[in-house]
Amino acid sequence: MLRQLRALARVPATLAVLCAISAQSGQGVPVVHAATTWDIDAPAENADEHIEINAFLPSVITINVGDTVRWTVEDAHTVTFPGATGNPAALPQFVPGEPFPNGRVSGAGFSPIGTEGPYDGASLVSSGRLVSRDNPLFSLTFTAAGVFRYLCLVHVGMSGTVVAVPAGAALPETPAQVQARGQAEATAILNNMRAGAQTVVLADAAAPSGTAVHTVAAGISNGSGGSATRFAPAALTVQRGDLVAWELTDPLDAHTITFTSGAPVPDFVEVVPQPDGTVLFAQRAELFGPAGGTTYTGVGLFNSGQLLGGARGRIAFVAAIDAPAGTYQYVCLIHPEMSGTITVTE
Repeated sequence: MLRQLRALARVPATLAVLCAISAQSGQGVPVVHAATTWDIDAPAENADEHIEINAFLPSVITINVGDTVRWTVEDAHTVTFPGATGNPAALPQFVPGEPFPNGRVSGAGFSPIGTEGPYDGASLVSSGRLVSRDNPLFSLTFTAAGVFRYLCLVHVGMSGTVVAVPAGAALPETPAQVQARGQAEATAILNNMRAGAQTVVLADAAAPSGTAVHTVAAGISNGSGGSATRFAPAALTVQRGDLVAWELTDPLDAHTITFTSGAPVPDFVEVVPQPDGTVLFAQRAELFGPAGGTTYTGVGLFNSGQLLGGARGRIAFVAAIDAPAGTYQYVCLIHPEMSGTITVTE
């Protein structure tokens, strides 16, 4: 999601050296006697199948105090630890601001908060979403025992937990076993979505006036932690004057319904260079908000605006299709690979 946002890279903190592990008799795996690095993945979309894994893999790990956890963030996610006083609700991704009229600019939740390195669980720390494919790492070294929950500010409900136990305590898994479990969780999510994404069938209806209403799923999820960035059905045929209702079935992701009427698809977020050499991430009002009214005539920009994740049965956007006979493509600006067509007959 928002692949263009990977434009900036951050240099991760120096990672702890993986030292030798001494054997120990008794329960559990060998005790880790020196700082160890543990890996968690926040993977990119499965591009061939248009399936996002909106999960930290694995979602729960147990480490020793003094160990480092390293996240590989390959998509538009954040790794955000609220700490004792942090309030994730006060960390918006975008807030009102220039350079575009009535536009928005990146907010507190978009950029990094705090620093990589030692973390005692008390402070608010966030990776931000400025992680590039060339340098996707974010790491923290845990200096206190406790149960530390973290979340992604982009995808509501995406969370993970780090359990830090005293240094030298026996652990249930080795780093290699944790990585294997994460890969198994990813495979399970993909397989679950492969099965579930094929079975979404929404019933059409009729308006009180007798006008036909065609229902389309905007994004698909079955609660497994995956999101299919698809419209279902992807191709729809309607009569001129019919209504189309787009239903959000995915609680994790946001989407738009955007007709450009043959014009190039605009960037949902633009990178605007500043005089001091920095860049500003900005959004145009007609892209994050609605444009074109409620009737599509086949010309100009017609946009639902950003539709936040919902639940099965929630209609998010309804449009009357009053365009001349022909086939019209629409897209999700947040996921440009997500497109559908409406063919209009007289």
